[in-house]
Amino acid sequence: MDKKTDIFSLTFEKLAKRLIENDFPKFRSQQIFKWLYEKNLFDFSLMTDIASSERERLKSMFDSGLNEDVKVFRSRIDSSEKFLIDFKGSYVESVLMPSKERVTVCLSSQTGCGLKCSFCATGRNPGRNLTSGEIIRQFMHMALKSKERITNVVFMGMGEPLLNLDNVLEAIEILNCDKGIRIGARKITVSTAGIIPGIETLTRFPLQVKLAISLNSAIQSKREELMPIAKKYDLKNLKRALINYQDAKNKRMTFEYILIPGVNDSVSDTRALFEFAKGIDCKVNVIPYNPVDKKFRAPTKRETADFFEKLSPLKDAVTIRESRGRDINGACGQLAGKSIFQEEIK
Repeated sequence: MDKKTDIFSLTFEKLAKRLIENDFPKFRSQQIFKWLYEKNLFDFSLMTDIASSERERLKSMFDSGLNEDVKVFRSRIDSSEKFLIDFKGSYVESVLMPSKERVTVCLSSQTGCGLKCSFCATGRNPGRNLTSGEIIRQFMHMALKSKERITNVVFMGMGEPLLNLDNVLEAIEILNCDKGIRIGARKITVSTAGIIPGIETLTRFPLQVKLAISLNSAIQSKREELMPIAKKYDLKNLKRALINYQDAKNKRMTFEYILIPGVNDSVSDTRALFEFAKGIDCKVNVIPYNPVDKKFRAPTKRETADFFEKLSPLKDAVTIRESRGRDINGACGQLAGKSIFQEEIK
């Protein structure tokens, strides 16, 4: 018997093609997408507007069950929840972040990360690429748990999205599809450590997703210490790729700057950041470092405020982003694909 196809890995177009090849009516794909992504019903046996004989065939062709083992941890300091999902022995963490204005989910693209950034827990395990279906399954588990409709998606979880670009782009198409989940492209953000070939591919990608760059230093030698991938993709070539991206997309991008006291918060650091930002329509998200070990420490509120003052020439383009879920190791840089918490919620 052939292995079943993960239905969550199929874009609407791929599902339609597969069904037509197997003598199903063309409109079945639209019905199935509606059951899965609007009604959140995953058992073909219960899809009552499909002929019973066809339902049996669909059950033999596709895996539509959300059967992963999932543990959920709720922050005591905010409303975020971290999901620890077991994909057949590969553990992945995702975060649901509701707020007054929106409901955002942070998705992972890999089960670890091979970039070994010095401030990030994820990089301690290289892991593997997630399939597009596993990415969508993360979303679906959180959509089922969320009290409100999810409005925004950020690829800022475990892994480097642009090193798993085919699966990430396929997942984005599924998230954006107007026959199913319907997340607007402008509500989807892809974050990268600066993988230039991936940025070039995103430049050609037709959907207008947002781009965020994990910058953390605009001084080449310092960025290499924090992010070894900078040795391969240096700041000069990265800036060129970003300008090309902006010329093609005409969209403002975000620089993420993890603030580490005594490391990247000096006057020379801010001057380098000003110089790098020249000619780029951008905003800067300053993220106070979330400790993952004793190598670095978190900045105090005073140190964060002082750095913000140093960035005053950028005026309204700078925000201090308080990470969500620090107490459950769900904040920026803390996702590691394992459970180390005392209390799982039911």
